[in-house]
Amino acid sequence: FSALPLRLQDALKDCTISMKVMKSCLYSELHDIFVNINSGVPLNSQEKRNAINTPISSIVRDHADRVQISEMFSKMNMKDAWFKRSLDAEWVAMMYVCTLQDYETAAGPKEIDNFYKIGKGKFSKDVPQYSRSVRSRFSRIISLLANVVNNYKPSKNPLAQKEFWGMLLVCEYIIDNNLEISDYQSLASLIVEINTKLSVESSIQFSKDMTKAEELGQELPSKANYYFFLQSNFKGLSQRHLRRESLIPSVLSSDKFKDLLDVSEEEVA
Repeated sequence: FSALPLRLQDALKDCTISMKVMKSCLYSELHDIFVNINSGVPLNSQEKRNAINTPISSIVRDHADRVQISEMFSKMNMKDAWFKRSLDAEWVAMMYVCTLQDYETAAGPKEIDNFYKIGKGKFSKDVPQYSRSVRSRFSRIISLLANVVNNYKPSKNPLAQKEFWGMLLVCEYIIDNNLEISDYQSLASLIVEINTKLSVESSIQFSKDMTKAEELGQELPSKANYYFFLQSNFKGLSQRHLRRESLIPSVLSSDKFKDLLDVSEEEVA
């Protein structure tokens, strides 16, 4: 080390070296583990979260490993490398956080990190966000979402992220209000249709408001207050709330949605 140039010595002194202790590994697995660790590819945020000793890690991973969920992500044209690097688990974690009701937060990297860390060294029963009732509710939401997404028949392009997150919000409402849907494919198409309509209408309104503000010499309106912009920021908590306030009533007031409700004869009577 002493024979190295000073600049290189300084660089090495400033390096942070991660050490991982892996227990209960089979001898037959050691080669693959060694190759993976020394492949030169740094761990991404979700791979680091997976290593945290928290109940939510296995809960999220179990959902991501479900065939139905894998098919759902494939509908969005996700590549194999995406699954290999645990990004499917990251999306499941984001969906969990986005539907946490009283515990709902933003869904950025920092918030997801905190969501994992609150359970570090604890049992599920000791963390309200991991409780049995919360997990059961989320399982129903993501199962319905998978049915809706997997039955969607796009005309051209794969399902867009903004449409996917809109479907999640609608599925959350359906589960929380004990509604039954008779046709998943039609529901998926309806959500995309209404989402597009809201986006176009808000974009037109934004242009009108911009023109009016310029003519009157007023402060220009912010895109952040319009649906076409809200739909592109699913990680933001306030943006998600505002999107709910526009999307859900628009879906519920649609005659097409009312036709999709599976209402029993007793309920009709």
